[in-house]
Amino acid sequence: QNDTDFVLRRFSYSVGGTRDDATRFEAGRFLAREFPALGVVDGVEWTRRTDGGSRFGVNAGGLPAPFPDKMNSFHDLGAAVFGRYVRGEKEELRLGAALQNTWHDGEQDRSLVLTEAEWRPSKRFSWRTLAWVDWYDSNDTLKSSGFELTEITSQARWRFRDDWTVSATASHRRYPELLRDDFSTLSPTLIQDGKLDRGSLALAYELSKSTRIDGRVDAWQDQDDSGTTAEVGVSWRDLLYDHGTVSLSVFTADGSFSSGQGARASASRNWGAVFGMLSYEYTSFDQKDFTGQQSSLAHHAVYGTLDLPIDDKWNLSIQADDRFGDEQSAWGLGLMLQL
Repeated sequence: QNDTDFVLRRFSYSVGGTRDDATRFEAGRFLAREFPALGVVDGVEWTRRTDGGSRFGVNAGGLPAPFPDKMNSFHDLGAAVFGRYVRGEKEELRLGAALQNTWHDGEQDRSLVLTEAEWRPSKRFSWRTLAWVDWYDSNDTLKSSGFELTEITSQARWRFRDDWTVSATASHRRYPELLRDDFSTLSPTLIQDGKLDRGSLALAYELSKSTRIDGRVDAWQDQDDSGTTAEVGVSWRDLLYDHGTVSLSVFTADGSFSSGQGARASASRNWGAVFGMLSYEYTSFDQKDFTGQQSSLAHHAVYGTLDLPIDDKWNLSIQADDRFGDEQSAWGLGLMLQL
C-alpha cells in the first residue's frame, strides 16, 4: 500500500512563563506544558506562577486523535484545571494534580484525575511517581461505578558512588472505558480484565571519564502472557573525534508474538551550536507459532537527526529514517521549526 498524508503535529504560539513574567499563555496545537500526560491540545492553555514557584492553570480545546497519520480533532473536546506545589529553592519537592473532563461528539466521556509527586533531596537520589485515576458512573457499562487506578508509574534513581548509578522502575496499567477511539478496537473482556505490569532495573558504570557502560533488564506480565528484554551497551566520548560520542549495544527480547536479538551502533557530534546524530540497528526475530518464509525476519534501520540554529532567533531540527529488510520497506522525513 502507498498513502500520502500531510500531518501538522505542532503549531502554536506562547508568551510569558519566565521568572520575569509569571503568566504564561499558549494557543494552537501543542503538547500540554505543565502536565504533558494530558496530551496534545488544539486550543489554549493559561498558567500562573506564584512567587514561591508553585503553578496553577487551565487548558481547553479539541483533543486530536492519537494516530500519527491523521490527528483529526474536535470529535473530542476537553477541559482541565491543574496545579503544582513546589518547595525548595531548586524545587526539591513537587506535588501536582490535574482534573480533566472530556466529551466525545458532545457526549460525556472521561473524568480523569492525574496526580504527580517528585522528590529530589540531593544530587544523588530522585524519585518520581505519576498516576492516572478514572471516575466511572452509571453510564459506563464495563466498569464498576467509582474510582479506578488506570495507570501508575514510579521510578527511583540513586547515584550511590561517583561512578555507579542504579535506577528502578515499576508500572501498572489497565484499559480505560472510553467513547473516544483512543486504542484499536478492544473486546469488552479486555477492557474489564486487561492489565500490564512491568518492572525494570538499569545500571550505569563510568569506567573512565570517557567510557560508560549501561545495562538494563525488563520484565512484564499481562492477563495472558509474560516476557523479558535485556540490553547492554558501551559508549565512548571523544574517541574518534572531539565533541562527540560513539556507542555500541546489543539486546534481546522475548515477547508474546516474537523473540530475537539485535545490535545498535550510533554516533553523535556537536559543531558549536549544531548537533548531529546517526544510528544503525539490526534485528533478527523469530515469529512464534508461525511457519513459512516469514517465520524469521531480519530488519535494518538507519536513523539520523540534525539540530541547527538558522540565526539568533530561528532553530531548525531535521530527522530522517529508513527501515528495510524482510517484508519491510519504509522511510520517513520530518522537521521542526522554532522561533
